[in-house]
Amino acid sequence: MDNTKTMELEILIAVSQNRKVPTHQFYLHFEHKWKLYSSAFDELLSEGLFATAPVDDKSVYELTSKGKVRITELIEQREAEVHSRLLLLKQEKPVPVAGWKSTMALLNSFVHFLLHSEKATKPKHLSGYSGVNSLTRQTR
Repeated sequence: MDNTKTMELEILIAVSQNRKVPTHQFYLHFEHKWKLYSSAFDELLSEGLFATAPVDDKSVYELTSKGKVRITELIEQREAEVHSRLLLLKQEKPVPVAGWKSTMALLNSFVHFLLHSEKATKPKHLSGYSGVNSLTRQTR
């Protein structure tokens, strides 16, 4: 879906969900993006996809039947695109064949394990420990 249709869908969704924001403050839905959306908004309004309607002593925008049809079309297009992307993601990807590098990596990790396990089985003397014992015996 291109940017124009995405903006159109976002505007129509905002209009369909709006029941509280009056028409003169509708731009607040889009905050800092209003400069991008204003021309698309004006075009959709002139096409008759939504109109003003009185709600609780204020005027708000409301989708017309033409607007409801258009929002349904755009949602179906978006749904079809998402479905096709999901199918692409679900396709099986070829598994790389184990090559020389992976065999060498396995061999290296095995050798590393053997070397470190050999070091771990050899008894270690803590440095200076036997000297401390002899020092304490001499001072008694």
